[in-house]
This record gives sequence, structure tokens and C-alpha cells, in this order.
Amino acid sequence: MFKLVMERSVEWLVTINVPKDGGAVDKRKVHVTYKLPPTAKVEELQRNDDGTPEKDWLLEVTTNWRDEDFQAEDGQPMPFSKENLMKVLAITYARAAFHVAFMEAAAGIEARRKN
Repeated sequence: MFKLVMERSVEWLVTINVPKDGGAVDKRKVHVTYKLPPTAKVEELQRNDDGTPEKDWLLEVTTNWRDEDFQAEDGQPMPFSKENLMKVLAITYARAAFHVAFMEAAAGIEARRKN
């Protein structure tokens, strides 16, 4: 049975592919909590009033992360805050990972897991 829930939150595994020399990547797995609003709200968040893309919609749907999954450049823990989220999303490959993971969560696509 499907139960209608108009907005829910989920903790989702996000894989951030950190580029390395030689065309390789280090896969960093982090746990992020997303708010999953109805489709119309997601579409509204993704555009400005003039119809141009909204660059900060991920700030609205990303609500938390496991603090132990993130470190600042100095190696100190990086607790979740909007300010720290903005720092992470300023990194192109991290933003891409957050975007892909949110879209998979919102679409109900099961997270890919490898042993």
C-alpha cells in the first residue's frame, strides 16, 4: 500500500567524487538529510521569478548531515550549518554530487551500493 505523504525527510548516502591527478577520483561517501517537498515546490525552488535557474535551491532542501562525515581544511569537524553548506556547495564536484543524490532521493531511485 502507498501512503500519501506530501513532504518527507530522508537521510541519503551521497558520493562525492574528488578529482585526482591522472583522471581518477577519490569516492567520499557522506550522509546528508534532504527535505523532499512536492514536485511543484521543487520546481519553484529551482527557478527565480524571471525563470532563470536558482543556484541556491539545494540550500532549501538540504537540512542536515552527519558531522563526522565533513572536515574543514584544517582537519577540524565541520558541523552542519547553512554557512558550511554554502562552502561545500561552492565546490563544483560536491554541488554535482548533492544535486544528483537529491534527484535520486526525490525520484525514489534506490541508492547504489557496492560491497
